Amino acid sequence: MARLTLKNVSFSYVEDEPALIDVSFDVKQSEYVTIIGKNGSGKSTIAKLITGLLPELDNGEILLDGEKIKEEQIREKIGIVFQNPDNQFIGSTVRDDIAFGLENHQVKHDDMDKIIDEYSELVSMKPFLDKEPSALSGGQKQRVAIAGVLAMHPEIIILDEATAMLDPKGKKEIISLIHQLKKNDEKLSIISITHDVEEAFLSDHVVVLNEGKVIYDDTPENVFAHHQEIMDIGLDLPFFQKLKDGLIKEGFAVENCQNLSQLEDGLCQ
Repeated sequence: MARLTLKNVSFSYVEDEPALIDVSFDVKQSEYVTIIGKNGSGKSTIAKLITGLLPELDNGEILLDGEKIKEEQIREKIGIVFQNPDNQFIGSTVRDDIAFGLENHQVKHDDMDKIIDEYSELVSMKPFLDKEPSALSGGQKQRVAIAGVLAMHPEIIILDEATAMLDPKGKKEIISLIHQLKKNDEKLSIISITHDVEEAFLSDHVVVLNEGKVIYDDTPENVFAHHQEIMDIGLDLPFFQKLKDGLIKEGFAVENCQNLSQLEDGLCQ
C-alpha cells in the first residue's frame, strides 16, 4: 500500500482558474519522489495541500495509509522544508532552532539535548549548535532546517524547492544528504519539489507536471526517455541523458545504460 496518495485532486486559487487538474500519484514507504515542472505548473500547490496550508480541495482526496488525511496526522507524520531557510528560523542559535519544534511537542528537557545532538550530527551541523543562523551558509541553513524537521520523527519529508537558492556546491551537499537520510531510515519517504532535473534523475520516482496536470509518473529513466516532450514543456534534460543521446547518435551501443557508472564501466552492451 502507498504511504501517501493523491487521488483525482483538483484545486483552484481563483474560481474557474484551476491550479491543479485531476492530479493522481502515489508515494510509497521509503521512496524518494521528485515532482518537477516549470513555474506555475502546480508543484508547490501540491506541497501546500498535503501539509494543510491551503483550504479544501475542489475535488479528489489526499490519503495517508489509505485513509483520508487528518490535521493531527499532518502535524505528527509530515515535515516540510521550504525554499528559503531564513523564513524557518525561530531561535537565536542553531540549538534553539532545533529545540523549538521539540518544545512545541512537549518533549522533556532531559531528552531534548540528546535529540538535538543526534540530529545535528546526522546533518553534519553539531559543531555549529551555538552559532547564530545568520552566520551560516545557505547549504548549512538548509541542513539545520532539515535537522529541525527530522527531530520531530516524521514519516514523510517534503522539500519545497529546498535547493533552489543554493550554489552548485550547496545543492550537491543537500542532495547527497537526502540520499543518506533515505539510506539511514528505511521507513522515511521523501518528496522533493524541484526544478533540478539532475536531482530528479537520481530519485526513485518522478512526477512531471504541466499546467496543473500530471503528464508523466514513472521512473527517471522512463520519464527522461521522452526527450522532446520534456524540453517542449520548458524543462532541460539531465547531463547523463544528453551524453547518452550524443553517444547513440555517434553510433555507440549505449541504449541499455541506466546511469553514468554503467557508462564509465562499459556495462551497457
